[in-house]
Amino acid sequence: MSIPTTCGRVLFRSIATLLLCGVVACNSEFDPASLIASPRVLGAKIEVGGDPARSQPLPGETAEMTWLAVSNDPEQTWMWLLSACSSVTSVTGDSFCLQAPFATSLQGAPTQAPPSITLNVPATEQALAGSLEVWVTGIICTDGIPTQNGELLECDGGTHPGTTVTFTLDLVLDPAVANLNPSMDDWAFQLDGETWDASTPTSTTGCAGTTGPSLPAVTAGTLETTVTFQSTTEDHETYPVGTTATEEELLLVSHFSTAGEFERQFTDIARNETAEVTWVPPIQASVDGDTTRYFFVVRDQRGGLAWTQRTTCTVQP
Repeated sequence: MSIPTTCGRVLFRSIATLLLCGVVACNSEFDPASLIASPRVLGAKIEVGGDPARSQPLPGETAEMTWLAVSNDPEQTWMWLLSACSSVTSVTGDSFCLQAPFATSLQGAPTQAPPSITLNVPATEQALAGSLEVWVTGIICTDGIPTQNGELLECDGGTHPGTTVTFTLDLVLDPAVANLNPSMDDWAFQLDGETWDASTPTSTTGCAGTTGPSLPAVTAGTLETTVTFQSTTEDHETYPVGTTATEEELLLVSHFSTAGEFERQFTDIARNETAEVTWVPPIQASVDGDTTRYFFVVRDQRGGLAWTQRTTCTVQP
């Protein structure tokens, strides 16, 4: 399996495009942007070895990049081909590899593990081709073998075209100035004023009668439900701007669900602020109840990212 040593014109959609377009293949134009109706990729998180809170490695360090790939099928499997190289970004915004990739990850058999790549960042300026920029590109497949033909990445033999991904990472020379990932582990979530705990369901139906704080019931056809969440103080870093000024991160949360519809796709949240967004349940449900999964992704807009998952059971009136 070959990997491009020079990446020529960018053939990969940006993460912003992935979020807005629906990813693996843009679904019906009538689907809301928040709906997970087919496999999608919602972002990527970088964790430095030995210091997972940090999202920016130094030259010579190892970091793990994990992609948040989601589907309306809780048992969805993935395959992928990813590579990372020292790069430069042109004035037009296109990135180019300066030399052969220093890391690759090929998963050619289906797995429920999330797509990922280990970045063993070169330690010397020569090995990095004089650049502190790393470009990660690749393709994530659901039912075809990830392959590369020239500069074209595809899912060979699959019925799905796959998701092309790209991420530009800036290295740092001092860990004290590196950006940290936010964490949603301690965020307080509520659904219609009741505590809403994290959960990971394994089926899409048969949830009626098993509801609780991690699986609240919602009634099909309800006009709307209200989701609230509050970040922790530690998630809002202060960072230098220029030589004397500082700013505090304003976090950006995107919200998705496998059924129903959020009123909007993005919510800003500042320190000590409780954010609110409404979600409209499906208009009908099966007799045994239908499981809906929710994905909340937070970005600090400086490269840090985290996510969490919630679940509800939609029941008949």
